[in-house]
Order: sequence, then structure tokens, then C-alpha cells
Amino acid sequence: MADQRVGGNKLSLFLIIFTISQTTAEFGLLNVRNSNDPNVLPKDYCLTYNPLYQDLPKTIEESKYYSYLSLLPDFLCHEPESPERLADKIVVVMRGNCTFTEKATLVQASNGNAVVVASKDALVTPHGNESAGDYDNINIPVALIRYDDAEEIQGKGDGIVAALYAPAETTRVDYNLILIWLIAVGTVVIGAYWSGLTAHRIDKKRMLRRKRGDAESAKDEEDEDEAQSIDVSAVMVIIFVVMIVSMLLLLYFFYDYIVYVIILFFCVAAAAGIHACLLPFIRMIPLGSYKLPPRDPICGFQSEVRSMLVAYACRFDFKVRARKIYFVATSVAYGVGLVICFVALLFMQTGQPALLYLVPCTVLTTLVIAWARHEVKHLWNGHRGGVRRPQNTSDEKDESVDSDSENPPNTIQQQTDVRLDSSSESLLVSEDKKETQPLVKDD
Repeated sequence: MADQRVGGNKLSLFLIIFTISQTTAEFGLLNVRNSNDPNVLPKDYCLTYNPLYQDLPKTIEESKYYSYLSLLPDFLCHEPESPERLADKIVVVMRGNCTFTEKATLVQASNGNAVVVASKDALVTPHGNESAGDYDNINIPVALIRYDDAEEIQGKGDGIVAALYAPAETTRVDYNLILIWLIAVGTVVIGAYWSGLTAHRIDKKRMLRRKRGDAESAKDEEDEDEAQSIDVSAVMVIIFVVMIVSMLLLLYFFYDYIVYVIILFFCVAAAAGIHACLLPFIRMIPLGSYKLPPRDPICGFQSEVRSMLVAYACRFDFKVRARKIYFVATSVAYGVGLVICFVALLFMQTGQPALLYLVPCTVLTTLVIAWARHEVKHLWNGHRGGVRRPQNTSDEKDESVDSDSENPPNTIQQQTDVRLDSSSESLLVSEDKKETQPLVKDD
């Protein structure tokens, strides 16, 4: 047991040291110019270095130029034949056959100023063995540069001088992100509200027809609405995950070819979204002596898939008369999630999956509000189940009692229909009157 504990402690210590050696990597620059030919413009080359060996100056003014000596393709794993050649120079050697510390030790023993290792592989952290005192024994910078860059520098001719420095990393805020945020949030909010309002109007018209006795027409509309909706089941979720994983694997192995297919899909989807948004306006253009009847727009669902939850929240607000509490809260949560994504993008300096931040913000916000209002079940069931109505005012309550005294509803859904019908009947009747007005005036 004691041996196992000692072995476990050694393994933990090794992992900690290895992690530290990997995370202390810094990026620097190698500024190269030709002292004999002023026509050759100075150029910076990217490199990685380990500050545990020797840190680099933060500016080019603080750095000092030294002669550039390329020993490629020598690995410098043994003492050089002419050590004096390395004195006061930045020495470039090939990566491999020995450790970074061994190469640096030979350069330092020859009074060299720095060792730059050319790598044909990806740039990693030049690391040593801290327990063996590698970082304490080396007092010159140890850096790693791309092999192609080292060959390019070597081809600049004689009289090459170079300086190593590492500019301080500054997090620059791209103010274009503000415009992107406004476009993204504005598109989602406007599209979602448009879609939710349209769905609410359709529901009111259907309820009015049902109350007037046109049950068959209302049933046909419900069937059509059900045909356009998608029921998310466990099988559909599994199929969706398998398709996503398959697409990711295809992109990993065949990115150079699949990327064009993805671009084509985006173009088709964008064209379909623009068509869906502009179609209601196109149908309002007079064509000859008549014009096409306008259709209910569903741009919010078609052009922006991520706004489906916001659109549903808007529709649910209309249904439970929640004064837009779900819609406003979900819209704000969407904007906050996008801000968090942008902040992560700035700090990590790499692309971020937006849905990783948008989904928790919007879904959790909606669920918390539904839980506080005791409407989680109704929110989940949607239009298939009844909803809990807020407390009516005295006038509304008296009106509902008078209207329901003779034929009291038996179910919550019937109560919902009656109250919605009583509040929207006058509006719908006026709309029907507008539709049935004669187009030709009497003489």
C-alpha cells in the first residue's frame, strides 16, 4: 500500500509538472533584417518560447540584435567543432535527437545568446526537466520556430541580424461585435414576435369559427397546423444526434470537399429564408386588376431556427395573457447569452459555439419563470393542453360568471376558449366585416 501511495504521488507530481510546462508556453517574435542590404525589409516570424528558461523583452526597443547563425540541418546534440562560431549569435538548429536543454547547454557553453529550434511539426512548448534543474542552469532564451520560416531566413543572404522579443498580449475589443449583436438579437426578437403574433391570430380565428358552429373548418385548420408542426420524440433526438456526429466525422476527414456542400446548404437556406420573409410583401403588390391575397408570414420560424423558443414564448404569452413576460425574459436571456459568448471569444481567442451559451440562458430563464408562475406543465404541453389563467379583474370575473352561468365549461381548455372568445370576438367580427364589404359602391 505504501508503494502504491508513493507511486501515486510521483504520478501526480509528474502530471503537475507536465501541465505547468505545457501551460507556461508563450508566443514571441523573431525580428530579422539584413544589415548589409537596406532594401531587404525587416520581418517578424512567429515562435514559441518557455519563460522558465529565460524571458524575452516586451518590446523591440528593449531587445538587442545579434548575428544570425543557421546550423541547419545540424541537430547540435554534440559539441560543435568550432565553438567560437556560436559566440554572441542567435543559433538555429534542427529539432530532434536530443532534448531542448541539451541543445541550449551547448549553445550557452559556446557563449551563444539564444537557441532557436526549427521544427517541421506543430509549434509546442520547449520544455525541460524542472526537477533536474534545467530551468536554473540555462540562462539564454530557448525558442521554437517553423522549419519553413527558418529556411526563408537562411535564404536572405549574409549579414542577417535578429532580435527576440515577446509583445504583451492585449485583449482588443472589436466594436464590430456590437453591430453583430444588434443584428442577431434584433433579427431574433422581430422574427419571433412576428411569428408568435401570427400564430395567436390564427388561434383566435379558429376559436371564433368553432364558436359559430363551423367546427369542420376549424378541425381542418387544426389538422393542417398539426401537419406543419414537428413532434420531437426520443427516436427523432437519437436520429438527429447520429446525423450531427456523422457530419462532424465527415468534416474531420473530408473537410476540403464537404465544406463546399455546407456552403451550398447555407446559400439554399438563406434564399429560402429571404423568400419566406418577402413573400407577404410581394403578394400585396397589385397585378393588373386584382392582387393576390396576403398570407400569414412565418418568417420567424423559417429564417431563424434559434428564435423558435423565443417565438414560442411570445405565443404562450398571448395564450396565458402574461403581458409578454416570457417573450421579454427570453429575448433578454438570448442577448445575455450572446454577450457571454462574445466575452469567451475575447478571452479564449478562439471560435466559440454560440448555442453552448444561448441554450442554457434561454431555456433556464423560461423554465424558472414557468416554475415561479406554476405553468411548467402548461408550457410543456403547449397548445395541446389547457393553461392556467391569471386572476381576472372584478369586471372580467363578473362578465365570465354571467356568460358561463347557463352553460359552465367542463374543462380548463373549454374555459380557455370561452375567455379568449369573449375578449377577441369584437375584433374578429370587425375583421370579418371588413372582409365582406362590397368592392363596388352603390350609385
